Amino acid sequence: MPHTVAAVDLLRFAAATTEAHGVPPEDARLLADTLVTAELWGHPSHGMLRLPWYLARIRSGATAATAAPRVVSDNGAVLVVDGQDGLGQVLADRATRLGIDRAREHGISAIVVRNSGHFGTAA
Repeated sequence: MPHTVAAVDLLRFAAATTEAHGVPPEDARLLADTLVTAELWGHPSHGMLRLPWYLARIRSGATAATAAPRVVSDNGAVLVVDGQDGLGQVLADRATRLGIDRAREHGISAIVVRNSGHFGTAA
């Protein structure tokens, strides 16, 4: 029988489960938020359905539990970041922050992330 779970409870569950797999709390919360948001927006293919997939990739070592992005090319407004197989949502968030900083400094920016995991609905 179907059972409805409140979004806040789903968020807590997804974050706690992800954190139990070694993902730092803030990053676990970000991943959980993107999965629950996808559900709320009507995109279940990128929602909670993916949680076991992300956790399996962390367990297997295909995805790093702790993102450690590294800038491999810095041309001022343009950066190339190696995500070192971190969670895509976390890497996208960090790249966005770098892009904002660089845009403030140079008036424009472009940030490329390679070796990143899937990053959901790009919300």
